[in-house]
Parts: sequence; structure tokens; C-alpha cells
Amino acid sequence: MGIPPLESGLDGRGVAIAFIDYGFDILHPCFRTANGRTRFKCIVDQNTGRELDESVINQLIEECEQAGSRSVADTQYDPHANYFGRSGVEAGAHGTSIASIAAGSPVAGFRGVAPAADLIGIQLALPDHHWKEEDELGRPTWRSWQPASEPVWRGWRSYDEASAIVDALDHVYDIACRHRAKALVVNLSIGAYAGAHDGRSTVERKITELARRGANGSGLPCTVVVSAGNAGLEEGHYCGYAEPGRPFSFEWRMSREDTTQNKL
Repeated sequence: MGIPPLESGLDGRGVAIAFIDYGFDILHPCFRTANGRTRFKCIVDQNTGRELDESVINQLIEECEQAGSRSVADTQYDPHANYFGRSGVEAGAHGTSIASIAAGSPVAGFRGVAPAADLIGIQLALPDHHWKEEDELGRPTWRSWQPASEPVWRGWRSYDEASAIVDALDHVYDIACRHRAKALVVNLSIGAYAGAHDGRSTVERKITELARRGANGSGLPCTVVVSAGNAGLEEGHYCGYAEPGRPFSFEWRMSREDTTQNKL
């Protein structure tokens, strides 16, 4: 954030950008127009099942400004519902940061990639195992893993388990169509270490389905941007080239001193 504006002249006008993430600060200046109105067409909170449309968000903004406090908005929609400790709240909601970079409004003092795009937010509900690798005290949860009772440790994120993401993808597509967007870009900055990443998971199949709707002219043009993950420094990746129709193999070596439950 804070980088000079792009020189292309494109600002995302007419395009809907949807963020499937964990929490959005509806009062943040990045998501406001020059006259203070919201740029969110809709925010859906899967934790409560509530859908806040543009008029409701604008009303909350107005009430907060009149009261001089954000408490009115926070009682109606909690962007920090998915955080386990106060550190997450103090750092700000993850969705706020991601959406600011992608579509921050110039009124905030800097410009995101698409400052004129309409915004859609889906706050994901946490799965049963909470996708967390640390408990409330910051201790690694794999230390209590019992292979006998749980052969595959559920702490690793896997797109195969993410029905909430599939529901969110369908929901943002419907919302974008409802608001007659010219195109839809979906940002999915939710990493998944586990799984084959070969296109066969439920989430990957849904992404392919949405992309094909626009490609074959049967629906709204849709692009889904998926994060590559933040684990590059963990040396848990392999880079190589596989030629079609030819065998390809590689070795995966682990240190004897590594006692952690690894991603394999």
C-alpha cells in the first residue's frame, strides 16, 4: 500500500471485486467514496447468516458518525469474530488488509489496484476444527495430536474440507449478477497446505466451473485469484517441470531431528 497509482488509466469501474476472507472494517476509509458512502454492495457474514446490503452499511456508517463511536457497527457486524485472541483484533481484520490493497479508495490517502470497483465481502465461517495451528495461548496445536484417534491431523488446511468456501464462491457470483456487474474478480487469500492441488478438490472444481461460465459466454465473466501461500521460507515447496505423457519423480527428504507432524 502507498505505491503510486497505476498509469494504465484502468480503475475497476463497472467490475465487482469479491473478497472471501475473515472480516472487513466497514468504517475504513479505503471502502468509502468521496462523499463518505460505502463501496460495498453487500457483506455476508457466514457466522451469523446475516447479509448486510449497501443501504444497511450506509446507515451504520451514519449512526457511527453521529455517535462518534464505532460500537453501533460492531454490534451489528463483528469483523473480528474469527480471531482467537486479542492480538488478531489489534492487528486488524485480515480481509480489511487484503481488500485495501486490491481496491483501496484514494480518499484513504493511497490508491489500491482498482479504486472504483464495487466491493462484495464474504466473512467465512470457521470449520469445526477452526483451521488454527496455534491455540488461544499461542501453543502449537500439533503437540496434542493423537494419530491413533485422528489419523490425519485436521490442523492443516485443505480445500477438500472447505464447504464454506464453495458456498461463498456461489454466493458472490449470484450477488455480482444481481447487481449487474460487467465482470467479477474473486480474491481468495486463504492458503491451503494440505491436499494434492491437482484441480480435483471441491473448491478447485468450483473455481473451474465459474471460470468456464464466462469463457463460454453462458454467464458473467469471472476470474478467481488464489494466493500461493506464505510458506515459501519454510522450504516446503518443490519446483520442477513435468512434460506431458512422461514420468516425473522427485525425492522428499526429511531431517531425523524434525519431530513435527509434517505436511505429508
